[in-house]
Amino acid sequence: MSILKLLSFKTEIAKLLSIVFVSVFLLASCATTNSAGAAKQAQVDRITPEELAKLMPNTVENVSLDEVVADSKAGKTADDIIAKIKASNSVYDLTPSQSLDLSQKGVSAQVLDYIHQQYELASTAVQNRAAGTADWRG
Repeated sequence: MSILKLLSFKTEIAKLLSIVFVSVFLLASCATTNSAGAAKQAQVDRITPEELAKLMPNTVENVSLDEVVADSKAGKTADDIIAKIKASNSVYDLTPSQSLDLSQKGVSAQVLDYIHQQYELASTAVQNRAAGTADWRG
């Protein structure tokens, strides 16, 4: 009976060694790459500063309230002043006394109404964004 036990033991060892050999082989093949399957290093195409300048939108400075007053005193129309404010995406948070002061300095009611409307739209957009709802741009 000891011969049968010995043969059974050798068979179990052979099975175990086979499993270990296959496992090592699989791990070794995963860790190496051949030259045909090797990944190529990614190449980044750079652009020149001139090309970047063409891609970037032109920045427009905000229109100050002093400029709005100066344009009003210079005789520019309300539509011209509003167009200038729109082009710069300027938004103003005016107090009632600031609005009165601007009116007394010659800024038209149409321009002041536009300024207040834009502030209300911008405030609503910020509140909607914070609440996760659609913003004013639709």
